[in-house]
Amino acid sequence: MSHLSATRVRGYLLASFPLIVLLSLLLFARPSQAALGWVGNMYPTGGSLTTINEGDPFAVYLQVYKAGVTEPPGQGADISCTLHWGQVDNFGGPWTNITDTPMTYNVDIGNNDEYMAGLGLSAGMYEFTGNCTDETDGSVTWHDWMAYYGRMTGRPPRKAPVWAAGAVAWLATHLPLGIALTPQH
Repeated sequence: MSHLSATRVRGYLLASFPLIVLLSLLLFARPSQAALGWVGNMYPTGGSLTTINEGDPFAVYLQVYKAGVTEPPGQGADISCTLHWGQVDNFGGPWTNITDTPMTYNVDIGNNDEYMAGLGLSAGMYEFTGNCTDETDGSVTWHDWMAYYGRMTGRPPRKAPVWAAGAVAWLATHLPLGIALTPQH
């Protein structure tokens, strides 16, 4: 019977250490969930300018993709999205009154899930972007064109014009046939 020396045992342990670590990882590690693959296709698009009347509904849309989760029909599990927006004095300037508005699942677009948030804004200038959270690990992925915030301007409501009886009569006799002038409210 051969006798193993301490040096020889230590050599065997050192040589097999990478194998022991690998087996430990395979046996005891939790399986990881794939992270969000992409967040984008925000509409209105980043860098665009949208003008709305004060109080009119305004919706922003954002798409998200996660392999194995958003491809099947319906809302993918464990994903939430947020519209991040604030008021600005000039586009590209600092944001004030910053708000995070939860977005709701809207529809499937190809392999992506689309989320939306509706806002009713007062008069002013605003910029916005969005992000989605993978609730399995808490990781947040921002819209892929973060440098290009969406821009929106809310304008005060327009007052209905007051038409004098003489102006209406003049317009009626001077407009081409088939054209009607209707005041915008």
